Amino acid sequence: MQILDNLAANCKKHNHLPKIISWQDKQTSAIGWIVIDTLVNGIAGGGLFMHENATLQEVADLAQSMSYKNCIIKDPQIGGAKGGIKFNPKNSEAKNVLTRFLIDHKTIIESMWCTGGDLNTTNEAIEAIVKKNLGLPTAFICLAKSISNVEKIPDQSPYMSSRITTPFNELFNIGDCATGYSICQTIKFVTSKTPKVIIQGFGKVGSSLAFLLQDLQIATIVGICDKDGFIYNAQGIDVLPLIKAKFSPKYDSFLPLKSLLNPEQCHTYHWTTATNSNEKTLSNFFNSVKADIFSPCADRYSITEQAIKHFIDDKSQKFIISGANNPFVSIEVIKFCLQNNIVVIPDWVSNAGNAILFVEALRHLQWDHNAVGDMLKLIKNYVQQFLKEAKFIHSVDRISLFESCYQIAHKKRRS
Repeated sequence: MQILDNLAANCKKHNHLPKIISWQDKQTSAIGWIVIDTLVNGIAGGGLFMHENATLQEVADLAQSMSYKNCIIKDPQIGGAKGGIKFNPKNSEAKNVLTRFLIDHKTIIESMWCTGGDLNTTNEAIEAIVKKNLGLPTAFICLAKSISNVEKIPDQSPYMSSRITTPFNELFNIGDCATGYSICQTIKFVTSKTPKVIIQGFGKVGSSLAFLLQDLQIATIVGICDKDGFIYNAQGIDVLPLIKAKFSPKYDSFLPLKSLLNPEQCHTYHWTTATNSNEKTLSNFFNSVKADIFSPCADRYSITEQAIKHFIDDKSQKFIISGANNPFVSIEVIKFCLQNNIVVIPDWVSNAGNAILFVEALRHLQWDHNAVGDMLKLIKNYVQQFLKEAKFIHSVDRISLFESCYQIAHKKRRS
């Protein structure tokens, strides 16, 4: 556990202190921050989120995770950053707040911070604002210029918006499902059987993960949890009708998961309403349906020791493979998991799909009918190659897979 104990110390030792930019909206009570955790080759990458309880510490934690995540990508190496806005995304002013935040940070977007969709924001919304209100071709302009210089290719920034929104199927575009795909490939790498999976969160990441696990026959989904409660069925959930209902024009994205069930599913699947405690709801979820893999794809800091106790099973190997960033409330909870035979893959490995997509979409000179398949193949190769290296260190040094992933990242960040 030495690597975990020294995690914070190593970050301070090998990197400059984060650059923090604070923001106050002039027309509402909204506040926000950009944290540049590391600047590598003059660039840092990380998404922009919005929720009413956002904090500077949350933004800083996520920026640090992005520094690790971007270690998976080949040259040009970039650093990690994050943007966060403290404002209710359900408020009618949310879009205007997002617009003003981006306008006020045009210079940093142009010069050092590339950003995309995150919690309660989307790639489409950010790209549209950057084009219309900032007069830039993409929110990834600084990355595009760097790749152009390194690869000696024409600047691909004018094509970025259309590339990351290329349809994957009638439900998702490539930007919607890239993270779900990287989680899928992580699950496929660490398990040799067809595991049972439970998912927390059913937004773009959770729903695309569910779709891909089912469509690629990688796993059986036996439970899905959101803030209002959870559905479960030990024999498996057919997620396609749920996803089609969710993305129907008639569906309000803020309605509970239960509203996606048709009458037949209401009889087949079990539904449990959430308690007034997220920890208790998650504990009930673990107790209600047994699974091999838990994939948190919702809020950060949602996994506590008290909740995860109900996921532990002495008779079988368990895994936590995350779509959410920073899902654990503390390092101590991760230690508790590792000590209780739960394999934990760092979230910045399993959910690296979009980060990989953003870089590789700017390397491609030709974007044709094979492009989506090419991107998915690259995501798989990046993630599984990193995990192969981590698995080798895990077997040689006899440390956890979680720690071996960090060992690789620390080495890359020092170089």
